[in-house]
Amino acid sequence: MPNYNIFVSSALSTSETPSTIIRYDSFALAQSDTVLWTPSSGKNIYLTSIQMSTLITQTVTLSGSNNGIFLVTRFNGTIAAISYSSNFFSPIKFDTNENISITSNGVGTLDITLLGYEQ
Repeated sequence: MPNYNIFVSSALSTSETPSTIIRYDSFALAQSDTVLWTPSSGKNIYLTSIQMSTLITQTVTLSGSNNGIFLVTRFNGTIAAISYSSNFFSPIKFDTNENISITSNGVGTLDITLLGYEQ
C-alpha cells in the first residue's frame, strides 16, 4: 500500500474559489493578439470558464502572453449560430502578470466571455 500514509497521516483538502471576474468582449473585425484580460499587478489569472459565439466561419485562438496558445477553436458558419463553452474542472493558472489575448480571422460578430478570478 504505497499511498496508505498519504490518506492516513494527513487529510486531503481542496479549496474552491468563486469566479468573481467576468470579462466580456464583442468584436466585429478580425483580431490580432488583442488583450482580453490583464491581471492586477502581481496577480495570477485563474481561468474557470470560456464562452464564445459567432455567426460566421472563423478560427479563434486564445493565448497567454508568457506561455503561448492554450485554445484554438474553429467555427463553421453554415449553422445559424455557433457557440463554444467550456468549464474547467481545475482552473487554468497563468503566470504572474500574464495576459490573455485573442486572435481571430473572421469579419463578423464574435462574442467572448471569460470567467475566473485573480490571486
